[in-house]
Amino acid sequence: MKLHHKFALLIFAPALLTPMSSAATVIIDGTAPGYTNNGSFETTTGWQGNETTVTNLGTNLGITRNVQYRTANGTPTDGITYAVIGQNTASATGVMGIFLNTGYDLVLGDTFNLSFWHGSHSAASSGLSINWQLFTSTTGTETGVVQDVVAFGFVSGSATNVQEIQAGIGSVTGASAGKRLFLSFTPSGSNGQFAMLDEINLTVIPEPSSAGLLGLAGTCLLLRRRRASLVPE
Repeated sequence: MKLHHKFALLIFAPALLTPMSSAATVIIDGTAPGYTNNGSFETTTGWQGNETTVTNLGTNLGITRNVQYRTANGTPTDGITYAVIGQNTASATGVMGIFLNTGYDLVLGDTFNLSFWHGSHSAASSGLSINWQLFTSTTGTETGVVQDVVAFGFVSGSATNVQEIQAGIGSVTGASAGKRLFLSFTPSGSNGQFAMLDEINLTVIPEPSSAGLLGLAGTCLLLRRRRASLVPE
């Protein structure tokens, strides 16, 4: 009976060491040196506004200006550049918002972690709301309009830099699986207030790996056999 007990432990230990999850998929990286999808606005690629090049999607999101990149007034949290989110619909300032074709195609069951920093660009932005949205387009490009909303929310503007963390958001259903993922940030609320937006990070929460699940199944089977072996003959 003692021999059976040691044998079960020897096989059980490797099963516990089997990794239970795969690496997270990075969609947007706002920290150096990666900057996947220009998450810190250190270049002028990827993100779109809706002024010089007007698109159906930009119009659908209510954006009327190009992406406003700045290095002053506000304080970037990574690198030297940030984007401005805000509005003054009573003037030519218009609506400053941004959106991004992430290049990622949704998989059934996907959930996400989203984080970003925001603060004041000019004057206090406490009356401003920053609306974020993960969604798909009817055409899979900026030629379409918003179709499936995977996750959405808003944060109130802040006079100082703060980080927002949205963990475990969204749950991709069969209707959205296979479609291209977009992310947008748009303003609402007070006119004449503008926020700094920087260091955006978006990842897919990893599912348990098949190897880990097999290891767990094997562990359960060994435990059953161990119990049986400990029964006195």
